[in-house]
Amino acid sequence: MAFDDENIIGTVFVDKRPQVLYRAANGGIEYSRESGGIYEFVKVERAEIDADTGEITGQKLLYTNKCEICYSLPDNVEIKEAKNIW
Repeated sequence: MAFDDENIIGTVFVDKRPQVLYRAANGGIEYSRESGGIYEFVKVERAEIDADTGEITGQKLLYTNKCEICYSLPDNVEIKEAKNIW
């Protein structure tokens, strides 16, 4: 297992070639103003990929991350008003 500024990197060793590969990635980011704070919402999704063709054969939402933003956002970032955006 290794980490860098943008990735978590892991390796699984097996005695057979995998038929399916998985890729986890963040979806779109949205911001919402709630209870006097600004929150970032990011959907973390997993793609299932056929190892032979590279074709995406499935996709699953793993979870939605919510965190409070405690720094100024650029003026061009859209911040939605308090409501459930997910």
